Amino acid sequence: MKHCQNSDTYVTTPPAAVRQVGGLAVLKHTILSGVFFCILGLWLVTPACAQNSTPVNAKTPNTKSNSFFKPYSHPNKSRFSWMAGIGVGAYSGDICRLSDGRLQHHYFNPGLSAGLSYQLTNYIATRWDNSYQMLRARSRPETWGDWSFRSHVWTSTIGVQINLISRTRLERDHMRWDGYLLAGGGILFYQTKLSANAEQLASSNSLLAKAKHPIAAVFPVGIGGSRYLSNRWSVGLECTYRFTTTDLLDGASLTNDPRPRKDDYLTVRVYVTKQIFQIFRYNDYMKRK
Repeated sequence: MKHCQNSDTYVTTPPAAVRQVGGLAVLKHTILSGVFFCILGLWLVTPACAQNSTPVNAKTPNTKSNSFFKPYSHPNKSRFSWMAGIGVGAYSGDICRLSDGRLQHHYFNPGLSAGLSYQLTNYIATRWDNSYQMLRARSRPETWGDWSFRSHVWTSTIGVQINLISRTRLERDHMRWDGYLLAGGGILFYQTKLSANAEQLASSNSLLAKAKHPIAAVFPVGIGGSRYLSNRWSVGLECTYRFTTTDLLDGASLTNDPRPRKDDYLTVRVYVTKQIFQIFRYNDYMKRK
């Protein structure tokens, strides 16, 4: 069995399979980018259309309170909210595709999240998320042989959330539904365990590697929707694709790949959010006038 300076053992992958997976990755990233810019375009166009369709005799809304960059304030509610989520995840990398649910335990890979958000303006909030995700998958036997991996992934990220509806308008008009876009960056820690038969598939074409420093950067991009249950409680569904800078979430890294790709993963979470209560502040009350 051969060894590498940063590795332990080897496994086989045909170059054609690598090119196929790379093409699917480009298509997937193109679709994600298209969805992001379509939603952003709708969000920018909708307010203008609504303003142009307002009747002449209708009462002019208070556009100043709904300004995109106007700081958010409420006399009885803090800008801070805590949130907790639970959901599932799907892996996308060398040994199988994102769409291979059969090889990923039908996506029953549990995940948890907890964090805080801070409402900067009526539309913009910052978020601090801490999450755990288990990733499990089997390789495609026709390309990698028959073996599997299990990874435990912990992330801590800071991001920006852009709401589609003004927070002040939601509270003033007692609206129940809202959507948002999310993007950010952070750090990722992972621990990967391979199946017992992985070392039996050793060859000189590719590498089953054990990371000496299992730390990488992660960049989440996602969309979500919220349903407000009361003045401070809400539940929501969020779908986030997490780009990483490591190729070792699955423990496999090709040594002869001319176009190396990274291991990413998708998470779908159900969130519960509660806005923190505060003592009545008269100054914030006057700002909303």
